[in-house]
Amino acid sequence: MKLRETRRREAWNLIGWEIAAVAALFGFWTIADDVGGWSMSSDIYCLLVMEGLLAVLVITAIRQRVPALRRQRRSSFEVTATVDRGEHSMNALYVMYGTTAIVYALAVQVSQAFVGHKVLLIVLNYGAITYLFFFNSWFRNALLFPLVQRVQRD
Repeated sequence: MKLRETRRREAWNLIGWEIAAVAALFGFWTIADDVGGWSMSSDIYCLLVMEGLLAVLVITAIRQRVPALRRQRRSSFEVTATVDRGEHSMNALYVMYGTTAIVYALAVQVSQAFVGHKVLLIVLNYGAITYLFFFNSWFRNALLFPLVQRVQRD
């Protein structure tokens, strides 16, 4: 009886390790070696990719904005123009902002990674997302609204 139970455990353990090895090959999970078992956690990788994407977007948006500010200071003309967005455009902007903020907040809140630093991460994410959506015209005009128009056409 013990031999059969031992073989059954070894078979399940082997199947578990094979599944974990296949998952690790695809880079989605890490294999934790805990007392002959295995566990998978992709939280850290997903959060790092999401935070990295947000950081790259913010850095790129700032780099796009700085030359425009320098040109504006060097110009000798004092012409100012304001553009008001339409109601449809602003509603789309609010919906995209809310969706993005909720996705980032939930990803941080649900994940097991960065325990003890979640509030800081959520606040930084909200600040970055708010800057991108409402204070950076390059992000809105060069990335966001052309993407929305492309999706509406398709």
